[in-house]
Amino acid sequence: MPKYLLGIFLGFNIFLSAQDSLMRFEYGSQVLNLNSLQKNYYYMPDRPGREYFNAVFFRITKRQNAFRCLAGYSEYTLMYQSPEGVSDAWSGNKTSKDFRIAIGVQRRCLKSSELLYTIIDMGYRNVFAQGHQYGGIFGLNDKFTISSNGIDCFIGFGLKVKLIKRIIVSPEMGFFNALNFINKTAYPVFGQAAKYKFTEFNLQPLLKVQFCVAF
Repeated sequence: MPKYLLGIFLGFNIFLSAQDSLMRFEYGSQVLNLNSLQKNYYYMPDRPGREYFNAVFFRITKRQNAFRCLAGYSEYTLMYQSPEGVSDAWSGNKTSKDFRIAIGVQRRCLKSSELLYTIIDMGYRNVFAQGHQYGGIFGLNDKFTISSNGIDCFIGFGLKVKLIKRIIVSPEMGFFNALNFINKTAYPVFGQAAKYKFTEFNLQPLLKVQFCVAF
């Protein structure tokens, strides 16, 4: 029996050594999404300015290329208000349930170093939200519900920083594109409910940070 245990132990160490040279698996969390530096919103925001630990992250690296995927679910409430001195702007709040999943690829920029890499991620996003909207030219006082399906795309570059041998932090920066197909139902205090369908496109810079353990 000790011989078998010794063989398993040696085989496992050989496997880990092979991972360093051939293929590496990394699993962790997306610890930060910095969508915006704004603290006060004067419009209904699409997502929070800062998101923490909002997705799990998985990456397979082989030589210069890597396949990556992430999935996350979060719930949050956002508030927005009209600028000071503006009487006909909107204000309100929105509570959202937000599901996202994405896959992507990355490639090392230098053969001799893993430090710098380029990225492209494509994803699907589903959001259900409800809230209130007040003000505007017509003096709105509406409840509303929103359901949306969207396509997300992130293009940028990242840094692969090893804190210790198997602990990796990857800050990533680039541009985020989102195409959202939205169904909105408004419930005014007086009158009948009104339904709307429309499309939104967002393009903005994005900073995010992945924290991973390699195995």
